[in-house]
Amino acid sequence: METKELFNRLLHLPEEWEVYEVTYEETQQQIHLKIRYLKKEGVCKMTGEICSIYDYRPERQWRHLDLMGYKTYLYCCVPRVKNSLGNVSSIPVPWANDEERHTHEFENYAIKLLQATHNQTKARGVA
Repeated sequence: METKELFNRLLHLPEEWEVYEVTYEETQQQIHLKIRYLKKEGVCKMTGEICSIYDYRPERQWRHLDLMGYKTYLYCCVPRVKNSLGNVSSIPVPWANDEERHTHEFENYAIKLLQATHNQTKARGVA
């Protein structure tokens, strides 16, 4: 199995998204996964209508779960659509909420860690 395909599966990406580049920095102990949207249309989160891709936001970064001791980051230029009312909005990404800088999985891990330790100050140093 190819590395990009493996990460597509591990991230549970729907078919309209794909990991297209994987890099790692050994000295920084980081993995960088670049993701792109494949379709020419997307759903407007304000109206629910299917609209053509209008443009793309500048590249964003999200913190994901560590992989084999390496900090993992996702990157994507999120597509935006223009609805029939003329409003432009970003389409939702499947790995994070709007404007969050971490993925759902990272958030779930952090919450479980805090619940398990009952000490937020000590848990902050571990994650």
